[in-house]
Amino acid sequence: MAPKNGQTQTSDEDLLVLPLDFEMERSGTIMRRLLISLSLLVAMAIGVLAVAPIREVAIAQGEIRSSGDLIEVQHPEGGEVAAVLAHRGAVVRPGDPILRLRPIGAETDFERLAVRRAALLLAKERLDALLGERAPEFPPSPRLTHEVVTNERTLFELE
Repeated sequence: MAPKNGQTQTSDEDLLVLPLDFEMERSGTIMRRLLISLSLLVAMAIGVLAVAPIREVAIAQGEIRSSGDLIEVQHPEGGEVAAVLAHRGAVVRPGDPILRLRPIGAETDFERLAVRRAALLLAKERLDALLGERAPEFPPSPRLTHEVVTNERTLFELE
């Protein structure tokens, strides 16, 4: 076969490899363009982030110390701080009080136990009255409601 109009002569083997060359050249061009596009995108993102204002700034006065200087102080019952007895720079020896706590939890537990004690004393009086076959004498208690005393009277009358 003779070449026409300035074309070079190609063999059958060259024609078989030709589609692979086109495919390799095409995918190489696509990859090159993709990498350039991604590089430009990353560069633009870095540029925008470099000049973007940061609105999350906290300005405060203070002092930075290592956490090794801090000693955790705990109380088994907890509570609120009523008074600070040791101030900055004070020399504190082991056993010296540094805080005075208002015992919130302990007061609540004490009140709960006092109410329970008063209710048990009412129940004891009711049972003693049943054994002694007499009318119960329930003493007034500021810790108990009228409903608790009424319930004990009702239980006595039902037994």
